[in-house]
Amino acid sequence: MNSNSTPQSPVSTTKGLTKILIIEDEDAIRENIAEMLNVHGYWVQTAANGQEGVSKTLAFKPDLVLCDIMMPQMDGYQVLETIRNSGTQSNTPFIFLTSMATTTDIRKGMLQGADDYLTKPFKFPELIETIESRLKRERIRKEELKTQINDHLFNLNKLSTHEYNTPLSSMLGFLNLLTEHSASFDKEETLSMLELVTYSSIRLKKTLDNTQLHLLLQKLDPSSNWYSQYTEGTSILQQNEVQKLVAELAHQHQLHSNHVNPFKVFIEPASIAMAEKNLKKVLEELVENAFKFSDEGTEVMVIGIKNKDTYTLTITNWGREFKVENISQIAPYVQFEREIYEQQGLGLGLWIARQLLTLNKSQLDIYSKEGITSLILTFKLVNP
Repeated sequence: MNSNSTPQSPVSTTKGLTKILIIEDEDAIRENIAEMLNVHGYWVQTAANGQEGVSKTLAFKPDLVLCDIMMPQMDGYQVLETIRNSGTQSNTPFIFLTSMATTTDIRKGMLQGADDYLTKPFKFPELIETIESRLKRERIRKEELKTQINDHLFNLNKLSTHEYNTPLSSMLGFLNLLTEHSASFDKEETLSMLELVTYSSIRLKKTLDNTQLHLLLQKLDPSSNWYSQYTEGTSILQQNEVQKLVAELAHQHQLHSNHVNPFKVFIEPASIAMAEKNLKKVLEELVENAFKFSDEGTEVMVIGIKNKDTYTLTITNWGREFKVENISQIAPYVQFEREIYEQQGLGLGLWIARQLLTLNKSQLDIYSKEGITSLILTFKLVNP
């Protein structure tokens, strides 16, 4: 088979339509390998140099690439680097064919993402064994990825259904009571139910808003029209504003859980490098979490201290421990230990808060031990 030949269907179908691309500049070696693989049941294409090999990789989309190292125009390392950065074919199993497999060569190839090496001359059974081994590993990887995606979609559907239906059911239930039996309730009872309807409406709106914000932040980049809204601006931290926000979140927590948690707020006034709406969103999410995961009756503390060039704001609560391993697992639609603790939310809040802090060159550190959890936010001061 020459380098310009059209794709050939395999003689045998025992390997299905497994596609292999051979990139090799020596005609005899290239054609011999192609002929043997065709006979063995693979669908084969070939390329006579690295540049042609890259083009055929993108067009043919092989299941595996066999590639020589020393070639004109583009050597094997350059081919591998290009394929690994290609996007669509970046995970394609890649095996080097070489007559100079020194330790240095092998290390260099493996660091760039090669899957294996075969030293020329090699026996055909050795080639088949190596190919099958790498194809099997790739099948396992794809199966594991498929399982992870299915699990994610299942969790997403489960969480989303719960988060949308719970407040809606609450709203419909109370509104039905007020519509059908309004004469049975006094003014205080009616106002209490209306307050719960309002709380459920706020919860549903927040779920929808967080879903939209998560999608926006995922796609946000410096060329975006929205970029400056989430990366620029300043805010003035003041005691009365933070106190008001924390009090409202404490009240909402009480409506949902019937738990009363006292709170303490001390804020040293300062101007920090984060737009007001972004700062408010960060504080809402993190302080709400502090109430949500606090033991009943324990205090939530929010303390802001002005340093030389930075501002440190610490949110502390007593209750469920935030484990060290959970920090690296912060992600959308992830709830920690949901099988043990029933909880509300899609797991977006903490991710959104951390993302906004990162975009504004601020920092979030989490410390949790013996039931005490502290979230430490570090901001850059404006005109310190």
